[in-house]
Amino acid sequence: MDGRASVIADCNRCNGAAVVGDNSVTLGPALACTRAFCSTSAPFDTKFVQILGTESVANVDGSLLTLRSERGILRFRR
Repeated sequence: MDGRASVIADCNRCNGAAVVGDNSVTLGPALACTRAFCSTSAPFDTKFVQILGTESVANVDGSLLTLRSERGILRFRR
């Protein structure tokens, strides 16, 4: 599925192209984000967007979504 993604990264909002495959998720090639300084989590928000951007291998196990790439691993619970 090709489309758009919206992401909230602490106090910033991002959006960009999104492609969802059978076992992959690709955001970008770059996400357009607001550039507010998030005083409660800096630089976490920037690192989160860096890991999330571009292609990741996706795995869903129950309510857990795991995205893996050479940049790192992100886990999301529903």
